Amino acid sequence: PLLPSMMVAGATLAGVLFYETVAFLLGTLQVDPLFFLRIAVFSALYTALLTPLVYPLLRRVFEWIPMDVTPAGFEVPIGEALLAPHRSYLGPLGAALAGGAVKALAHITGGGLPENLPRVLPDGVAARIDVGSWPLPPLFALVEELTPLMDERERYRTLNMGIGMVVVSAPDEVDALQAAIPEPTWLIGELIPAERDATHRVHLAR
Repeated sequence: PLLPSMMVAGATLAGVLFYETVAFLLGTLQVDPLFFLRIAVFSALYTALLTPLVYPLLRRVFEWIPMDVTPAGFEVPIGEALLAPHRSYLGPLGAALAGGAVKALAHITGGGLPENLPRVLPDGVAARIDVGSWPLPPLFALVEELTPLMDERERYRTLNMGIGMVVVSAPDEVDALQAAIPEPTWLIGELIPAERDATHRVHLAR
């Protein structure tokens, strides 16, 4: 059964407290791992936005940069880029959902790909993500440039790195799926068997 729930999260930026309210449905679904392994690819929808939960980190990263500066590659000042409202994926995904090619969806919020993608995978199934298979938005590229000592996996766990929604589909339905989504999407990885006692279920590959 699906259970309605709500989460309220708070974060600070420049001393101001921001709240994010998210309504969602919580439920369980028993899926055969072999079935999921046959549905072997991920397509991704793009986002250049951040979740408010990373603002405390970015406040440190950008503390020496005036918020009215427009860095190279940005279309707006960095302050506006940081406070851009979240987007909705319902519109662009409507036709794809109606077409039946969508087998699972993972909204990439706090926890990034390493923590959000496993939530839609059954036991025994892992994911290989091809880092670099999608264009990195300027905001995330700047964060990457300013945090050279940050472990790559930790960066992808903290930020969504430009991936807002991951769609799981069968390999032979990718073309139809991408044609049904009225914006650019990228094939970013595939499902693989999970290793026994593995620490991670999302493998970042280059």
